[in-house]
Amino acid sequence: MAQTVYEDSDRRVEVSGSGYEIVTADGRRLRMTRYVGEVRPLSASMAKTVAAAGKTGYVFLAGLAMPREVARAIKIHSDESLEEDRRAYASSHPGAEERRAIDRLLERARRLADEDYSTSLHLLHEADDRLAAWREKYPAEAREEDAANLRARAAKKRDLASGALVYDCDGSLTSEDMERRSAAFRAEAEELEKRAAGG
Repeated sequence: MAQTVYEDSDRRVEVSGSGYEIVTADGRRLRMTRYVGEVRPLSASMAKTVAAAGKTGYVFLAGLAMPREVARAIKIHSDESLEEDRRAYASSHPGAEERRAIDRLLERARRLADEDYSTSLHLLHEADDRLAAWREKYPAEAREEDAANLRARAAKKRDLASGALVYDCDGSLTSEDMERRSAAFRAEAEELEKRAAGG
């Protein structure tokens, strides 16, 4: 069931599980994702186009130019939804904040790798130790993370399987060769998916 988060004489903004939809007075529908990012000023060329159409007070949000008040309503709702999702996730995943802290440590180590290799290595070792302790403390979350990683690897193998049916860098493969490569990637994907499902 869609919920209206903004309405004026020119448009209505509805939100559902799949995202936001701006419905204009003339019936056009513009879709946006659920989490919209930041409100940004229009580029110079876009501002000129909008001004030529006699419109003022427009900003950019999630790939669309829109009046500032519309963007503000969507942004507020999106931020509140994101915070609700975070709270729900945190309550069902007690180790979530600790895991994010480990990811931040890893990111800091990666950033420092070129300028301060010694500190970077120290941070990587600390992150490894903290991750091992986290996996022991939160085994259910660790299993969930492992399953998500396996599913991501399986999706990559399925992409490779599709590509193997059409890609031949030097024209030396027969259609049977390409099908064999594709089947091998599909088999690897199925094995990863089976492991992700606990099989």
